[in-house]
Amino acid sequence: MLKETEKIYLSLREFIVGSFLVVLFLGLCSCQSLSNISQINNTTVTPNSKKKCPNIPSGSLTNPEAINIDGQTVQKTGRISSDNDMGFLFQGKQGQKLSYSSNDNDKLCVWVYTPDNKIFSGVELPVNGTYIVHLASLEKATTFKIEMQLSASQQKAVNLIKKYLEAKKEMFAPPYNRQILAEIATNEFYNKTVGAIDWLERNSAYYRYNTQKIESVEEFVSDANTATIKVKITEDYTLYNSDGSIDNSSSNFKTLTVIYNMRLTNGHLKIYAPKIVE
Repeated sequence: MLKETEKIYLSLREFIVGSFLVVLFLGLCSCQSLSNISQINNTTVTPNSKKKCPNIPSGSLTNPEAINIDGQTVQKTGRISSDNDMGFLFQGKQGQKLSYSSNDNDKLCVWVYTPDNKIFSGVELPVNGTYIVHLASLEKATTFKIEMQLSASQQKAVNLIKKYLEAKKEMFAPPYNRQILAEIATNEFYNKTVGAIDWLERNSAYYRYNTQKIESVEEFVSDANTATIKVKITEDYTLYNSDGSIDNSSSNFKTLTVIYNMRLTNGHLKIYAPKIVE
C-alpha cells in the first residue's frame, strides 16, 4: 500500500515539475518574441516616412550644361536616376538674386555651388564667377522640371539701353520699325512709343541721330523680376520735316539723366517706364 502511494507521489511531482518547465519555456519564448518585436519597431522605417536630401550630394557631375539665366527665366526638364546626377552652370555677378523652383521637391534634391566650390543657400550671389546647380533624385528615377532665374545684371540693363538707343534710328525714321520696338519694350511702353512712330510716318517726318552715348551709370537696383537703372546719356538728334527742313524745337544736342525701369516679360528683360529726371 505504501509503495503504491509513493508511486502516486512521484508521478504527481514529475507532473508539477514538467508543467513548471513548460510554463518557464513558454515564458522565455514570449519574452524573446517581445524583445525581437521591440527591436524591429526601433529600426523599421514606417511607410509614411519621406526621404530627405542630404546636406551635400553623394554623387558627382561629369558634364553640367551651360545655361544663361541673366535677367531671364530658363526652364529645364528631363529624367534623372538615383545613380546619375545632373547639373547646370551659369555665370553670376555679386549682388544678383537667384531663384529656382522644381515640380516635385519630395523627389528632387537641388544644391547650388559658388565659384569657390561652397554650397550656397541664400538668394543674393556673394561673388562673381561660375555657379553650378546640382540635381539628384531621391527615387530610383524621376521626371523633373526646374525653372531658374537670375535678376538682371547691371551690364544686361546697360546693353538693353544701348539696343534701345540704336533702335531709334530705325523706329523714328524709315522703315519706322515697330518690330524692333516690340523686342525692347513692354506693352505699356510699346503703346506709348508706337504713337510717336505713327505720327512721324503719317507726316513723312523723321529723326537723324549722330552722337548716342551712355556717359555713366549713376545707380542700379534689381530683384528677380524687375530692374531700375539711372544713367547719364548724351544724344545729338535732329527732326526733319517732310520737305527736308529742320524742326529746331525738336532737335538738340544735350546730356540728360534718365531712369529706365525694366521688367522680365516672357523671360526677356524689357523697358516699361523710362523717365527723364534732369
